[in-house]
Amino acid sequence: GQPAYLVVRNYAGKEFKGKIARSTGALDPATRTLRYEVDFPNKDGALYAGMYGQIRLPVTQEQPPMVVPTSAVVFDADGTKVGVVEKNTFHYRKVELGRDFGTEVEVASGLKGNEEVVTNPGLHMTEGGEVKVANQATARKPDQPKQQVSER
Repeated sequence: GQPAYLVVRNYAGKEFKGKIARSTGALDPATRTLRYEVDFPNKDGALYAGMYGQIRLPVTQEQPPMVVPTSAVVFDADGTKVGVVEKNTFHYRKVELGRDFGTEVEVASGLKGNEEVVTNPGLHMTEGGEVKVANQATARKPDQPKQQVSER
């Protein structure tokens, strides 16, 4: 039932929309591929047997992880942490990281998504210390626009 999109050379720039009918459910160890059967409506006969094309399968997550600047992540003996501000007080939150995008990194768990994140906590920030927020922003989903992030 998941949507799939087909492009063939015969119709440059045109995408045919279909649905996944079934999958083998097992990877072929030799080719590392997974076979799918995709059904495309073809009332006008534009698609015919023997045509080659490419299928695009959109992949989305129900709960995409949060994204924070890499400078907000602290690695120490206690594990991986991100500094957050709650009621003008600094706290560390233990997090698990996902993909690294260079200037940003996914936070797979440990943040709810509404926290004010300190972009560069450094060694001078202490748990429970008072913080004055200069530029306010929150952790964000990957598809949301970038914002300024809190700094001390």
